[in-house]
Amino acid sequence: MFKELRPIFREIDGKIAEILRIHVDVDALWDKAWEMMERRIKGASRKVAPGVEEIELTTSTKRSRKGKRKIDS
Repeated sequence: MFKELRPIFREIDGKIAEILRIHVDVDALWDKAWEMMERRIKGASRKVAPGVEEIELTTSTKRSRKGKRKIDS
């Protein structure tokens, strides 16, 4: 689906860059973004080998004495 929409998104990004007067190679940005999306999809479909424990990342939030949030991981 994204492959079909990619030319339209590139055109939109090009117009936005033009309006904002940003000198950027939209095609190079799209190539990098596409690469990151592909890696994320491949990583999400990865299966854990038998006998290997999955690591669960958890974060907790605590309030410091000054009332600001402190994030521990």
